[in-house]
Amino acid sequence: HNNVPYCVSISFVNHTGMMFENQQYTLQCSVQNVAPVQSLTVTFYRGNTALGHLQSNSEQKKPVNETFTLNITPSREGDGAQYWCEAKLELGPAGSQRPPVVTSEKLPAIVHCESERNKDVLCSVSQKGDTLHLNCSSVGNPSPSYTWTLPTNSPSYSGSVLTIKSVGFEHEGQYICTVSNTVGTVTKDVSISFVNHTGMMFENQQYTLQCSVQNVAPVQSLTVTFYRGNTSNSEQKKPVNETFTLNITPSREDDGAQYWCETKLELGPAGPQRPPVVTSEKLPAIVHCESVGKKTSNLHLQVTCICPPESVSISFVNHTGMMFENQQYTLQCSVQNVAPVQNVTVTFYRGNTALGHLQSRSEKKKPVNESFTLNITPSREDDGAQYWCEAKLELGPAGPQRPPVVTSEKLPAIVHCESERN
Repeated sequence: HNNVPYCVSISFVNHTGMMFENQQYTLQCSVQNVAPVQSLTVTFYRGNTALGHLQSNSEQKKPVNETFTLNITPSREGDGAQYWCEAKLELGPAGSQRPPVVTSEKLPAIVHCESERNKDVLCSVSQKGDTLHLNCSSVGNPSPSYTWTLPTNSPSYSGSVLTIKSVGFEHEGQYICTVSNTVGTVTKDVSISFVNHTGMMFENQQYTLQCSVQNVAPVQSLTVTFYRGNTSNSEQKKPVNETFTLNITPSREDDGAQYWCETKLELGPAGPQRPPVVTSEKLPAIVHCESVGKKTSNLHLQVTCICPPESVSISFVNHTGMMFENQQYTLQCSVQNVAPVQNVTVTFYRGNTALGHLQSRSEKKKPVNESFTLNITPSREDDGAQYWCEAKLELGPAGPQRPPVVTSEKLPAIVHCESERN
């Protein structure tokens, strides 16, 4: 007995209304009064895309009602799409040349998703007094709202683009853009600072040298000395914090000289016999001494885009499966969408043991993807160990107090070793 489906309908199981991206839902296609049900093929669709084909396991010959289900995980691209199903009764050579097909109604989908930042965040480079635009435009459903947290006590600002007219020293600091909707929240940090001087100097004008000392204790035992070449440029002083400055007025004789600073931790009789001494890099001086109409230099604004790594993953290069002891393999740590990449330190680990630290040589300021590699030669003791990597964005005193750290998944190692005689 052949019975073309009387009715085909589609619905969600235990769900009505909007859906959220990356959550699982179940579609249900109900077919009424069909026989033989084992000859029925049901296909689920999203728009014109087939999502899956299902058949019944029933052996019933009489007309029956049958329900078919399919799990889906909608994404933001599925917002506004229409789900539907189709029931086709395929009876083979003995049946109709055109198998009977009955389709359901169309079921519209509303998918709510988290806000997503545009990958290319606008970072303007301007001079003092210019207008600066910081763009944090994002996409999301529902449409996201924006809140800018400013570095001063100024009121917060709402809007995707923050405009600063006639930018000056008072605008220095960290700006945080928070983008949110009913699904989630993302943030974007942008820091603004002035560089007081770069390039050549003019004789008889005053400039300020700065010596920055990192991670020192006890600071009250520290002595900092500034040098021009081998000549001490200042008397030794006991500092009260980790950043020290000295005003200088270069002359034409200083052209080509190198400025540098030295720190000495003097701990007295209880300390090391040779007090620890750390020196800075050498800073070459170019002194311009010709007559110029106006001996001034522009102050330039430096805007740094800060993007903590979006994701970090680890893998072997050109290798899968077990490894053999005493052979060389290459681990690869991939860091996605990070800026500034030159401030990223990647550390490879085997279990809790650090295997090596790597940094990028790239000078790019915008968010990039970067891969780091490390060669390893596993031994039998490494069998069962787990390899992983960590990316740390170290931004110094101007950055977060706790540098952002993102770790990869753990990669288990199977090391095949030769038999060893007793």
